[in-house]
Amino acid sequence: MIRFILKELEKTPGPVFSKKELVDISRTGFEDLLKRRILVYLRPSEKETENLRLPRCQHGCNLTVVRIDGELEAVCLDHPEKDPIPIDKDDLSRYSFSVDRFLFKVRTANGIEGEFQRIEGGYFHLGHKFYNDMRVGFAFVPAVQDEWLVRLSGLKNLSTEDEILVVLSPSTLIDEITLKNALLNKRIIQVSLAESMNPKTFVMPLRKHLSGVLQSVSAETSSIIEMTGDQREDYERHKYRCADRLHIPGEITAEGKNVISLNGNQITIEVANLILLLRFVVGLKRDKDGWVDRYSLHEERIISDPDRFQHYSRLRRELAPNLLLKDGKDFIQNDLRKRYRISTHPDFVTYDKEKLLEHANYRVVKIAERLP
Repeated sequence: MIRFILKELEKTPGPVFSKKELVDISRTGFEDLLKRRILVYLRPSEKETENLRLPRCQHGCNLTVVRIDGELEAVCLDHPEKDPIPIDKDDLSRYSFSVDRFLFKVRTANGIEGEFQRIEGGYFHLGHKFYNDMRVGFAFVPAVQDEWLVRLSGLKNLSTEDEILVVLSPSTLIDEITLKNALLNKRIIQVSLAESMNPKTFVMPLRKHLSGVLQSVSAETSSIIEMTGDQREDYERHKYRCADRLHIPGEITAEGKNVISLNGNQITIEVANLILLLRFVVGLKRDKDGWVDRYSLHEERIISDPDRFQHYSRLRRELAPNLLLKDGKDFIQNDLRKRYRISTHPDFVTYDKEKLLEHANYRVVKIAERLP
């Protein structure tokens, strides 16, 4: 349904559809778009002349709706000699597609932040996201037209803070290699909504679309890290060195090893390393700086000796192969004030507190009790 409408939108600005036309494609899709208020019913005035998209006269002309003896008929005003066609209410073109509401839902589904702005000519700036410390803007154009390079370059200049611009079109995808490369050189990516977007959720595979241009300008990591504006500000304020994702599910293998997930990879660690890691999680979740000094770790009996550094090296060694930068010293960071922390954003660290509170090791349970 939504793909059909997007293709029609690119052909005709502000297309109006009949209920029969849309229900024939998908009744479920029609009802869903009505419920989401993306399809809007138009109630014509009594004096208003209505035209039909379908059917057409045999010459291809649009038909006009008239009422004769209380019945609705469609006639061709350019060819009055042709017989009128009987129609019913469901044939009337009375449903419009709200581009504003649709784009706002696309924006929400894909976590796009910032100002939603209409631009003259049917264009929209949807907002922005942050990837790999770069601001990526999102714009919508109603149709693929001539002079794309000039038009899209001008659109990018409207928001000078956007280092990369993703241009969403309803249906058409630019295939011409020379033009695609010219746009990429200007850090402009064109995406077809009809081809790329999940028609039910409106989610797009943005990392896939951005991978080429992001990796060419951010060579320090092959991973594409998505952040919100608030998270990016936290990185600037607290100087985290990593963007790794850590999850502690509180599960134990048959061999007695503790399961954790690091950047989507499931690994196992010794209980002593879990205890130390979990204490750093408490520090990060209670204060975004996350620092814990080694004397506090000793007083809490997390480590046996504050002047020995094997505790940290063992933990770093177990984690390093699955870190984005493969450097345990960046992830388990220390400073000149004899403090340690997990050096990634608190939002990227999760856990199952209920399972941790049922852990077989009482020291794990004690630390888990302090987790938010």
